[in-house]
Amino acid sequence: MSFGRICAFVAVVFIASTARAHIGSPTVFFEGKAGPYFTRVIIRPPEVVPGLAEISVRVPTGSVQRVTVLPVYFRAGRKGAPPPDMAIAVPGEPNLYSSQLWLMESGAYSVDVSVEGKEGQGTVVVPVNSVAMSRKPMKPWFGAMLATLGGVLFIGMTKLAGAAFGESIVEPGLALSRRQRWYSRFGMIGGATIFVLVLSVGKKWWDKDDREYRNNRLYRPTPITAQIVLEKDQPTLQLKIEEGRKWTPLIPDHGKMMHLFMVREPSLNAFAHLHPIQKESRKFVAAMPPLPEGQYQLYADITHENGFSETLTATVQIPSMPETYSALWKMPNNGEAICASAALLASLTNFIVAPDMDDSWHISPGSAGVSPANAPSRTIQTPSAPLSRMEENSSLRTPSPPLGERDGVRGSVAILTDGYKLVWENYRDLDQKGELSLTFKLLDPNGRPAPLESYMGMLGHAAVRRNDGAVFAHLHPAGTFSMASLQFFQSSIMGATAPDRSYSAPQASIAHTNHVILSTNGIATFPYEFPKPGPYRIWVQLKSSGKVLTGAFDTQIPPDNAR
Repeated sequence: MSFGRICAFVAVVFIASTARAHIGSPTVFFEGKAGPYFTRVIIRPPEVVPGLAEISVRVPTGSVQRVTVLPVYFRAGRKGAPPPDMAIAVPGEPNLYSSQLWLMESGAYSVDVSVEGKEGQGTVVVPVNSVAMSRKPMKPWFGAMLATLGGVLFIGMTKLAGAAFGESIVEPGLALSRRQRWYSRFGMIGGATIFVLVLSVGKKWWDKDDREYRNNRLYRPTPITAQIVLEKDQPTLQLKIEEGRKWTPLIPDHGKMMHLFMVREPSLNAFAHLHPIQKESRKFVAAMPPLPEGQYQLYADITHENGFSETLTATVQIPSMPETYSALWKMPNNGEAICASAALLASLTNFIVAPDMDDSWHISPGSAGVSPANAPSRTIQTPSAPLSRMEENSSLRTPSPPLGERDGVRGSVAILTDGYKLVWENYRDLDQKGELSLTFKLLDPNGRPAPLESYMGMLGHAAVRRNDGAVFAHLHPAGTFSMASLQFFQSSIMGATAPDRSYSAPQASIAHTNHVILSTNGIATFPYEFPKPGPYRIWVQLKSSGKVLTGAFDTQIPPDNAR
């Protein structure tokens, strides 16, 4: 069958069952400076709305005197926000402050964290989504207790109604007459009837409110479909956001209307980070890089103009790419790990749909479509991490000793293209409980730290996925929130007047420029905590010498260490 016919029959598959700004990973992390104070903020949103969000603020240095937190709803703004709450110092935890905030409405919020001390005062803005993600069931024992108390109350009220027509109209000590006893019985019957009617009306009201919550307030992901379409011998990925709930316009995040991540299943040995072009309000198209054929899980990050961000998911089957098309990308075919990007292409004139210059992808050795001849595995597993059955069949597994033991490099190491290495420096810290940031160092072919350049205005990007797809998160060194949402809330601070100098913008909000060196030590740190135990794969993307380099790492999170 021709490639065109294969593309024509590619199936469209629907979205996954959960979504937020991330999949199965709702906690929001921030790392940056609040004025002169380095600050780490963790926000755990409620699962129901209204609900309490848990806020943790750690300020490791400086003489802090007060920490306050303020919830700001996107419609109300700061003028309509309540007074800030004081964060309380946690006993036995130096420099750690905690608070709880009520999020009363669904939609986009920001939490303004202000730190005051001898060095001055500073405020950071941390965006967070407020959505009802679950419908809490009543525990059986609690339901039984309420039913018992309700039954006692019903019987008591019925007897009171009977007494109102009987004993209450008789002098104390006198017996009821036959007529009065019938009055009392009729009073009990009438009271019981009224109480049943009241309960029935209340039940209908409760059911109606519950339906309204499930149908309108309980968050449901926006449906999206994906398919491969052949346009003049060029396969393109076309995404369509289906009609559903009310759709609002999007705003760019890192200069892109959509960040799309593609993961090949079940081997996870091919990964792409693309930026589809928005053709219409609900339609996007992207040039397909020469990925190996197979089924791919898609994760599309978008941010609405009201500051609300979400991740839409779909699956798509990619057919085998023609050699003539792969040749346009000038892809190597030597069995080594491939870390490629559209920016390195000599010419984009041969493409009907040009790839975005920041598109990048990673293909592990031995993947279908890439020659595995004499190619050893090039990614070293975390030594303490047992592999799942799926990972045992993955081309990323290697029986050789850890590379660090041979090369004097500490940590789990991924071998990249052109002699580069990516070191996961603190992978052993996963065995410890508490706050954690994932720290990686990029080494050049000479083993020296490679200078890190701006990649879409960031020091780096990372994608975390549990192998079964239950968790997916897009990470930045500044945190796990959408930068577009951050800019939305910061713009409400700045307004048309001079900016408030006490508000700090994270490093991630710098302008989108190329070849700007952001770090000379090759180190990028991503604040995160794994929400569920199990096997994970992490893709880390750093840019150096104009090249986007992607390293893949596997790890196993034990049950006691999931947050």
